[in-house]
Amino acid sequence: MMRRLLEQVILPEEISDFERGYLHKVNRIALFFFLVHPPVFAGVAFLAETGPVYALGLSGLVLVGPLLAYKTFSNPRHVSLVMGLASVFMGGLLVHFGQGPMEIEMHFYFLVSLALMVVFANPLVIVVAALAVVAHHLLFFLILPRSVFNYQASLWAVAVHAVFILLATVAASFAARGFFLNVVGLEKIVKRRTRQLDARNKDLRLILDNVDQGFMTVSASGRVAPAFSRILETWLGKIRGGMSLWEYLGAVDPELGRELEDAWPLLGDGIVDADAVLEALPKRMRHQGRELLLGFKPIPSTGSFLVVVSDVTARLERERFENEQRELIHIFQGLSRDRVGFLEFFTEARALVGVLRDSSQALSVAETYRAVHTLKANAALFGITGVARLCQEMEEQLERDRALSASERGRLGEAWDGAASRILGFIGQGERAPIFVDADELQEVLAALRKGGDRAEIAQMIESWKDEPAAQRLHRIADQARALADRLGKGPIEVIVDSGRLHLPQGPWMDFWGSFVHVTRNAVDHGLEDRGERVARGKGPKGQLRLKMDCVSDQVRLVIADDGRGIDWESVREAARGMGLPAQTREELLEALFFDGLSTKKSPNDISGRGIGLGVVRSACQRMGGTIHIRSEPGHGTEFEFRFPRSLCSSVSRPWSLEPMRAAS
Repeated sequence: MMRRLLEQVILPEEISDFERGYLHKVNRIALFFFLVHPPVFAGVAFLAETGPVYALGLSGLVLVGPLLAYKTFSNPRHVSLVMGLASVFMGGLLVHFGQGPMEIEMHFYFLVSLALMVVFANPLVIVVAALAVVAHHLLFFLILPRSVFNYQASLWAVAVHAVFILLATVAASFAARGFFLNVVGLEKIVKRRTRQLDARNKDLRLILDNVDQGFMTVSASGRVAPAFSRILETWLGKIRGGMSLWEYLGAVDPELGRELEDAWPLLGDGIVDADAVLEALPKRMRHQGRELLLGFKPIPSTGSFLVVVSDVTARLERERFENEQRELIHIFQGLSRDRVGFLEFFTEARALVGVLRDSSQALSVAETYRAVHTLKANAALFGITGVARLCQEMEEQLERDRALSASERGRLGEAWDGAASRILGFIGQGERAPIFVDADELQEVLAALRKGGDRAEIAQMIESWKDEPAAQRLHRIADQARALADRLGKGPIEVIVDSGRLHLPQGPWMDFWGSFVHVTRNAVDHGLEDRGERVARGKGPKGQLRLKMDCVSDQVRLVIADDGRGIDWESVREAARGMGLPAQTREELLEALFFDGLSTKKSPNDISGRGIGLGVVRSACQRMGGTIHIRSEPGHGTEFEFRFPRSLCSSVSRPWSLEPMRAAS
């Protein structure tokens, strides 16, 4: 019990730098406090008529002790003990020279002094001072009672005073010990916590240095914190102290570094949403044969960000191999089912990639977007998924009006070269131009020859075999539409094809057919409802698509019509107004449909909804001297009719068999 009491009262011998500095300040304040006592005590003695000069001399004599201790003692705790004793002596003088009606009230000085001694953060100071108070009261009660009480007090009165002193001493001692532990001992607490944190950081560093991902913390100003994964320096080089994120990554990829430097200040300006900025930051980089993926996550309540760098080389290589195997199957199936159509896609895609990978081509962001969008659509239809997926990533960048970098163009070129090499492995380098003839046409030519028909007419019939039958083209589009409907969960659908024996020269039509895929995709994705919605509207469960082509008079006409939900003209009007486009008349709404970026779809997907395709197909149509006419009835479907010059077909089909849909009011 006694040992525990002594441990509570007596502090550890070690004095920290913080405690030494703190006590030096507190002792100095106490000294200044005592310096004002002599004149005050002289005033009290003057009022009580107890000798002001005598009071001034005795209080000045008591003041010598604190002055000498402050100047000579090296241990600040010893100085504090002297200050505590000086306070008791000063209290005794105050009670002695304050004799009279207020003498008892002067005893509050002792209680206040004991309470104030808490600031010394040393219970021993309070205990020593309290013992000195008790000794003062007992001694002077016996030899000079009027120096303590202003009445004929008994020993019990002294005992009551002693009890109050005891209570004050116990309370103040506990407070002083707590003050020492939690405030004066703060340096020790910090050191202990620092050691704990160092141990944890050591463990964390051990973990960071033995994972296959790179982690680093980046401040709001972009500076890399000292704690990071060692593997980062293995991948990207040494991280110097105070280095910014863009300086570090920019040493490997200067373009990526510039993008980070430009975008990072936006994270803290409060104008742009931080999540949007993080989403827009570059996510990929390559270095020394490694494919690295970057991830950015805010660290709550710190203003800092966690940057995660992952080596995805092996994963991408595995995915690349699997994609190549799938693409080989798609290439084989495409060539087996429709060799001409596949080769046409190959020719057009190669031309598009050539334009996109050539950095000298002065393409605007909008022109680049159109080319990428068309390449993505056709590559997806023919199963060249690697190119389609890369185009999807580029579309997302172009939507933010960020031009493609040279490295991104290079990635697209590399992806296409890989696909092209697999395609050429099947078709060879020298592909002969095909001819198109069905059994009925062959029998007609043979019959004409047997009957001695006109040689010029027979030659013209044979000449037309070099051109593609419209029926073959439309059936190819029908197959694409069915596959797309199955992919979107809207299949099976019914596709009606009507074209007769119309033949089309391949050269003039190649660009148009490459863009027509957008109309097909819109019809299936935007137009046709899923099975449940169709049944709810009282329609048959299967969506229907009609493809018709014919030569009539001086025009070639192509129609694609669906029996879906029709165009929501109010949504078109709202979207057009949002883009600042005229939207009052039906003609203005029709024109708005072809404006790049306008879409009524709330969230785009990898099929449609980006508002680019119709602009692409109209440009291709106009280059051929053609026009587009749109008819739509809400709830009853949409019809696109394309009209081209008669010179773009090489033989006449049978008359048009289905009436076109009436125009919407």
